[in-house]
Amino acid sequence: MQEENIKREIIKNGPVVSQMLPYTDFLAYKEGSYHRTPESFKFSGYHLVKLIGWSKAMDGSTEWIAENSWGPDWGMNGYVRVLGRGDSGIDSYALGM
Repeated sequence: MQEENIKREIIKNGPVVSQMLPYTDFLAYKEGSYHRTPESFKFSGYHLVKLIGWSKAMDGSTEWIAENSWGPDWGMNGYVRVLGRGDSGIDSYALGM
């Protein structure tokens, strides 16, 4: 799904499942807008998250709001904001329920 299609699906039917490329710095995410740092490296495979919404980042791009499966001790009480169209590929593919 492309970015606008993902947004439309969330508005119409609720959260969607999205896959993203996991990098080592994602494990240590605590707050703010996640984007891959140059020193991190990619794990093999993909990681799934639940996209529940979005906002506009300071540069005008989409920042996805996602719930992770690692529990409330990770990130912002189990949630993360991920810059779209970045290295994570979070808005490259999503599946509605």
